[in-house]
Amino acid sequence: MKIKLLQLLQVIALILAMTLVLTACRNGNTPDESISFPEISDYRTMSMPDGGWTGEEAGSVFYLHGKPIEIPFTIASLGDEYSINEDESSITEEHGVRGIMLNYKGHLMEYFSVGFLGKDVPTDFEQALYTEVSGINIHVRDEELSMYGNVLVFNGIRIGSSVDEVVAAFGETDKKTQHNESIIAVSYKRRYDDDKNCMGFWFNENGELDIFSVIFENKTQN
Repeated sequence: MKIKLLQLLQVIALILAMTLVLTACRNGNTPDESISFPEISDYRTMSMPDGGWTGEEAGSVFYLHGKPIEIPFTIASLGDEYSINEDESSITEEHGVRGIMLNYKGHLMEYFSVGFLGKDVPTDFEQALYTEVSGINIHVRDEELSMYGNVLVFNGIRIGSSVDEVVAAFGETDKKTQHNESIIAVSYKRRYDDDKNCMGFWFNENGELDIFSVIFENKTQN
């Protein structure tokens, strides 16, 4: 598990130029099976725009708990069902808030985190509620993939999708990372800026999507 976690952190840093700190802050909690997730059957998809993606375009086809996320967004704009889990979130006096774990209906969403980049990151949790989010990260443990099919839909794909399904939804990738002849990660560059990525996807040893991240553009990253 420690080896996989190290690989996870290295690959996310490589393909996304961003590490949402809380990807590593999974403390072994088990999912709360008392929470039911609505079936996500009504959602919008889009083909790869000419020239590639931006984080905002990708985010416009992301649905969480049956609802689209409006880009740009803040934690507060998600609604009253969401709150910051301060015990599981990262904040330091030197760097401010870098990564946030959320609660949904009072229960930890250990599969979903948001992050802040740049010089204007919030310095406390109150500020974090109202600061524009720089990126999102989804991380589901392999043994839980079947539980979260109704949690989110991203341009028609879901947790557990294959590499081919991701490519069919988002277009040909800018980079593929392989290990032992299997594709374990793919990434997409940000349109108009080839030095930066806007999203990346990680696949387990069975070729199933279990991690992905999206980076949005905003003024705090400049």
